[in-house]
Amino acid sequence: MNREESLRRYYLNPKICLNCGEIIRVRDVEHPAETRKKKFCSQSCSATYNNRISPKREKDFNKFCPICGRLKNAKAKLCNTCAKDSRSIKNRTLGSYIEGNKYLTSKVTSIRADAKRTLLESGVEKVCSYCHNHEFDEILEVHHVKGILQFSPSSTVEEINSLDNLVWLCPNHHIMLEKGLISL
Repeated sequence: MNREESLRRYYLNPKICLNCGEIIRVRDVEHPAETRKKKFCSQSCSATYNNRISPKREKDFNKFCPICGRLKNAKAKLCNTCAKDSRSIKNRTLGSYIEGNKYLTSKVTSIRADAKRTLLESGVEKVCSYCHNHEFDEILEVHHVKGILQFSPSSTVEEINSLDNLVWLCPNHHIMLEKGLISL
């Protein structure tokens, strides 16, 4: 059988895509045997066909939050709203941060972060409480009038970070106040 005859037989009996039923186009007329190995006309047809045979595991979104009963992701323990509320530190006590911890500075960092968030959300003017200078508005720090560790271990973070215990100070006045050189 010569080459021309084999090409004619190939075109009379073309390979059909398993997914869409289209004829698989021959790109290389000189070597049709290479293209005869193909089962699909495109990568898209291949993916569609193979995903029908062995689909990816479907996510189960029909799980409910045990706290509020709203829908949640199957892998999550709580819905987004309840998870955010559970991360809130307002109801935690100071004792839960300081008991058995050797390095207190790093343990009360989240209390300080919550203090800054509390002041920002309250709408209190962001200006140094001592000098009332707006030059340092970008680098103002939060100062606890009554220090964090002066509260009893049973005090909640909400009590420690109450608005009447928080003030904005520029870094210079914050250090001076901490060292007792000035007073509010």
